[in-house]
Order: sequence, then structure tokens, then C-alpha cells
Amino acid sequence: QTEKIIVQTPSSLISLLQPLYPCQWIRHDQGIPYFDYHTALFTLPLAHQTTLENIPYTTAYLRANEKQIAIWKNRFASLSKPKIGLVWRGSAEHANDYLRSIDLTRLLEALPTEFDYISLQKEPTEEDLAVLEKNPQIYQCQNMIEDFSDTAAICQCLDLLICVDTSVTHLAGALGVPTWVLLATDCDWRWGKKGDVSPWYQSIKLFRQLKTNQWDTVLDKLQRCLSQGILMQDTPT
Repeated sequence: QTEKIIVQTPSSLISLLQPLYPCQWIRHDQGIPYFDYHTALFTLPLAHQTTLENIPYTTAYLRANEKQIAIWKNRFASLSKPKIGLVWRGSAEHANDYLRSIDLTRLLEALPTEFDYISLQKEPTEEDLAVLEKNPQIYQCQNMIEDFSDTAAICQCLDLLICVDTSVTHLAGALGVPTWVLLATDCDWRWGKKGDVSPWYQSIKLFRQLKTNQWDTVLDKLQRCLSQGILMQDTPT
């Protein structure tokens, strides 16, 4: 008898993940069909004896829908400079969001003018919206993003994504999109404690805080890299 795999996931991921593998995808709010065995996602590395040396996919393993990519490329047609995506805030429900998120005004101060910037922030705060209103040069997508399939398509239109540690970071890494991640000192365990590369994604570079809640050195390095046109080349120390 052929095995059947059932994956339960948030509804915002269904359209993105369905083409990945021919299994049955169901939403978190749906009832679970009969099954013989079950496992939580984060126990799979233990079951497969995954180590830093044998992580199966460090290169791209996701691809956005081609029609959605074409739609977003058309929306960005008026942007003539290299396109850089921005995500500066995580979910307010996250316990450490106040540590991992960056004030938008401070971030914008570090961004050179020779690029076009695109906001992928799905739910900007009222303060964010006030700042964006004063900076109309930032292309805003929040009213056009329906789920992660749209976010993935936007990512694949970018030359670079700059983001704090959120779900978009992992999406971009899975897509193989050049990504710079701005990390707090108390960051998620998956980024490790030191170094500027990720064992999970070859396309990601890490910019780490030196002191808790001190973003100045991170943003200074970010500005220096952008001003030098480095993008995904080796970043200076």
C-alpha cells in the first residue's frame, strides 16, 4: 500500500506549499483525517539525524507561482533602480518582538538613495504608516498581499531583501533570494551565536548586534555595504 502524507499548516501557506510535494495539505482549522502515525515538524531533524553537516537543502527549494511573479514584475515596472525589499517588524504577538524589530525611521536613515525600496510589511503599525506617508518613495505592498504566495512572488522580483528575523526571512532563504538578516543579540537558536552565514540558507547573510537593543553598528554596516554596492558579495566586517 502506498503511503499517504498529510500536512497541516496555516492557511496562508497552502497556496505556496501545494506545488512543493504531492501530499494532502490541510488548514489548521480543518479536521484531521485518519492517520497511522504523526510527527511535529520540528521533530523531523531528530528522526532524520540531521546535523549542520548534512542539512538536506541549503539552496533554493521553493519557487513562487510564475503568473504571480509576472503580476508583481508588472507592478514594479516603473522602478528603474535595483530593487531592495524591506521588513522591519515581526508579529506583535511574538514575545521578543520588541527586541527583534527596528524603528522604521532609523532604518530609512541608513538606506542610500541609489536603490528602489519595496515594503513587504504585511501589517504596518499606525506609526509605520505615518512614516511611510512621509516617504512616498517607498513602494508599499500591504494592501495587495493576500498570503505567502504573494510575498514569495515579490521576493523573487527583488535584487535583495533586508529584514529582521521573521517568517519572511525563512521564506526568502527557501526561495534562494539574496537576503540580509538584521539580528538581535537574543536571536532565534537557528541562527547560532556567531558568524555571518546561515547553515540553513546559502543566500542569507547575517548582520548581528554587538550589544542588546543597540542597532547602530548593524545599521552602519548595512549602510556601508549598500553604499559600496556589495549586495550579496562578501560583506565587510
